[in-house]
Amino acid sequence: MSDIFLSYAREDRAVAAALAALMPGHSWTVFWDRQILAGSVFDDVIEREISAARCVMALWSAASVASQWVRAEADEGAQRSALIAVLIEDVKPPIAFRRIQAADLTVAGAPVAYWRDFVQHGEPGDDFWAGIDHDAGLAALPPVSMVTGWWDLFLPGQLRDYAAIRAAGVPARLTIGPWLHGEPAELRAMTQQDIAWLDHHLRGGPAPAGPPVRVYLQGADRWLELADWPPPGRTESTWYLRAGGELSPDPARGDGGPDTFVYDPADPTPSAGGPLLFPPGKQVDNAAIEARPDVLVYTSEPVPATMDVAGPVSARIFVRTGRRHADVFVRVCDVDPDGVSRNVTDGIRRLRPETVPAADVEAGADGVLAVEVELAPTAYRLKAGHRIRLQVSAGAFPRYARNFGTGEPFGTATRAVRCRIDVYHDAAHPASLSLPVLPAGS
Repeated sequence: MSDIFLSYAREDRAVAAALAALMPGHSWTVFWDRQILAGSVFDDVIEREISAARCVMALWSAASVASQWVRAEADEGAQRSALIAVLIEDVKPPIAFRRIQAADLTVAGAPVAYWRDFVQHGEPGDDFWAGIDHDAGLAALPPVSMVTGWWDLFLPGQLRDYAAIRAAGVPARLTIGPWLHGEPAELRAMTQQDIAWLDHHLRGGPAPAGPPVRVYLQGADRWLELADWPPPGRTESTWYLRAGGELSPDPARGDGGPDTFVYDPADPTPSAGGPLLFPPGKQVDNAAIEARPDVLVYTSEPVPATMDVAGPVSARIFVRTGRRHADVFVRVCDVDPDGVSRNVTDGIRRLRPETVPAADVEAGADGVLAVEVELAPTAYRLKAGHRIRLQVSAGAFPRYARNFGTGEPFGTATRAVRCRIDVYHDAAHPASLSLPVLPAGS
């Protein structure tokens, strides 16, 4: 039995030979078809060796992507979760051989238990995670200190935790800065706040000064001190999607046709910037994404006065999807006077038969879905003369796993289908964006 069965197209034989020559130096045994003796029955030997090998290593090139033999051998490895894909040219392997679950084989050379747990139990509501759900008994918690960032991947969950902790009557202090997860400035703020917090509660030191919530107002380069989060006294500013790519404070009148695009999992709408675990993230120029045919944009006129947006952000999008499995991704951008569009916040809602209809998805009699999309909370100054832009698409890959449109688990999916998305914005379907705005001068 060989450790590796090497699969390749005949045009890549020289690369295969060089790679096979390297393997013994790493104590790996490798089988490739050059080892078949004259007179052997080719198909029988291949079938026996591929079945016995610990993994299948497929060399992906333009030639191998087009080869039925390489695809069949790769499929054998994929069926056993033992496929290692090696790109030797800048090509995309067939989507069936890019299973997320098997990424550990490529990176680590063997199955990784915690990765398999994460992928196999990645759907919402899976009881696998019940053992680490600590929502019960929040009132028994000691006082809590929280530090996070507007571009921290875990921000929405942390703010939900903050609200639950405060509702349980537990004292809590919250700081939100202009940070990614774990960047040095965030770690410094965390250390300083936690030391003062522990000194007060464990050693009787002075109580932390100021209100319990301190957040950075992006675009204004200043900190806000608040009595609570979300900020008291905010008002909702509603902006409506309209025909011609308009975003307006006035709703559409009359009827109108939808805007339409097609989402292709084989060429998924890419992500850019935003909240990530590691750099790069934060704000970026969105021009390349907004130029794609699978992204719709709706843009306001320049705002006449500065708007300080602070709190939860949401959008109500009316869609008809060609598949029952689809995503609705929404992003708010700040467009400066030079036309540069920079992301402010975003959110996604995955549509599945099991979750439609739901509290946040209403099915109309005409088959159009009213989808409430929760965007990440933010605190951001929109300056006078800037415009608000709303993007609507069906994904942001790789930040969010692509939707294959088939209902297969995202970690093991092997089929993918395109999905047509119709976005409505007429009087009967008042699609809108809701922004929380602080009083002027606050």
